[in-house]
Amino acid sequence: THPDGCPEIHNGCVGYPSVERELDARLVLGRIWTRLCSDKALAIKFGRGQLERTTTNQFIHIQGYVIMQTRKRFPGILKIIRGIEDVGGVTISTCKGTHGQNVAYVTKSDTRVDPLDPFGDDVTGEELSKGGSVGKIARLIEVATGPGGINGALEELPVTGMQNIRNLQTFLHFTQKPHVGVRFNIFISGPPRCGKSRFAWSLLGLPYVKGAGKWFDGYSGEKTALFDECQTLGRITDLVLKITDRYPARVEVKGGSVWFNAVVNVFTSNLSFRDALCTDKESFDVIGAIEDRFALILNVSCDRLGKPVVKLLDYIKNPTAPALIIWKGASIAIDDVHASSRFPVSDLLQCMVTAGVFTEELVSSADPPIGDLSLEPDSRE
Repeated sequence: THPDGCPEIHNGCVGYPSVERELDARLVLGRIWTRLCSDKALAIKFGRGQLERTTTNQFIHIQGYVIMQTRKRFPGILKIIRGIEDVGGVTISTCKGTHGQNVAYVTKSDTRVDPLDPFGDDVTGEELSKGGSVGKIARLIEVATGPGGINGALEELPVTGMQNIRNLQTFLHFTQKPHVGVRFNIFISGPPRCGKSRFAWSLLGLPYVKGAGKWFDGYSGEKTALFDECQTLGRITDLVLKITDRYPARVEVKGGSVWFNAVVNVFTSNLSFRDALCTDKESFDVIGAIEDRFALILNVSCDRLGKPVVKLLDYIKNPTAPALIIWKGASIAIDDVHASSRFPVSDLLQCMVTAGVFTEELVSSADPPIGDLSLEPDSRE
């Protein structure tokens, strides 16, 4: 029994026994939800819910999903909730699904009291990472599995990333999918201090840098890779053949192997392209197979004013690859970068347009934009 106009409590469901009082129930329950999400003691960082009508007795109740900023025990949470005015029976439990599954469960439309929409706002991964260890780890995985890789995840969430770095690497090791498709392979050669590494970093941004030896320790699916100062590619012929091909390749890490998913591979060397490839032990067929991974070779030098001059050499292994698709798939080898050729990447690419290697349409429609690859020019000596 209850006074007329007051809500009943039925196994945690708050509602009115008559349809005439439904509007009052909506107003009361709406105020309760607002108080729950604004209570400082509860410290709810995200809340999502709606008014529902039970299918058995047609009572109206709140079905909600909340994320706490800090961990709390259930008895303490119940005490706080029951201390809020107008709150009666409450049932709480730990959510076992993902964030998306939990939101979908508490906002299902089949039991929703129409025409009211769900309470609360949707939440993004960035908002989830602002508090709570579960939300931060979810955001960490989201960034690590994206284009940024582990480096991007550590940059955004350094503390959580370092605390879970081993687990994150293991997760990526078992969930990584192989890359299938054309890779953009660049070979830059020239004497020391000619700007090879600077050009490579300008193109790649924050790449995975391959160290000496056969191990790819620390590789976690980065989309760009830099092989700096490769003195003799003939020593790693098998590796070069694998990672410059269009088919999936696995590389060795200590304790196992991972998929090599770099789409852009840049090699730098003090030796010329052919000198780095040729050894006494390698046959012409093997050397030719590596050369086939590169569509053309450019000769880069400087004029008297220090401006870069790009000349297309007579070596074209793949004449069917027109200039329009070079940036979007085929491969380039840049040969003979002279010691005096210090210049922004944008200048070099503009010279490629002049030489007929690139087209103006390609420069304007490239993804990523070619103009974004340039750095501030160094002092030209």
